[in-house]
Amino acid sequence: GYKIIGSHSGVKLCRWTKSQLRGRGGCYKHSFYGIESHR
Repeated sequence: GYKIIGSHSGVKLCRWTKSQLRGRGGCYKHSFYGIESHR
């Protein structure tokens, strides 16, 4: 079910994170990827 989180929350997080970090962290996808791998 990580696909839903990565697509739904992932996009949302990436949006607000990009605005705050302004490309600093790029995206919180890395964080989600870790969860996806762990499953």
